[in-house]
Amino acid sequence: MSVIDQAHALSLLNGHEIIYKKILQKFVDSVEGGSYRFTAHDVNSDFETVARIIHSVKGVAENVGAMKLKELAVLLDQQARDGRVNDIICGIDSYNETLSEACNAIRQILSC
Repeated sequence: MSVIDQAHALSLLNGHEIIYKKILQKFVDSVEGGSYRFTAHDVNSDFETVARIIHSVKGVAENVGAMKLKELAVLLDQQARDGRVNDIICGIDSYNETLSEACNAIRQILSC
């Protein structure tokens, strides 16, 4: 299974590839700018912001076709709603790895 499900993402956009590529580039720019990353310190110092980031990533991940990232964000979002701070902290490394994998795969798509 590919890291990015382009067919799924394009189906959400009725096949509009130009719009899809713009969304992909915005995602990469956001990741590179640090918008979707967080640390254990962030979780402990500003939990509400981290919860908003997780919730945003849940939607954005589906829009770019990063389904593994979306699944992880769904789990983290539920943990955030339940106030399970320690569970979120334990999942940060996996989240950041999955975010990086998605970003790298998207860079490859954009370079074609």
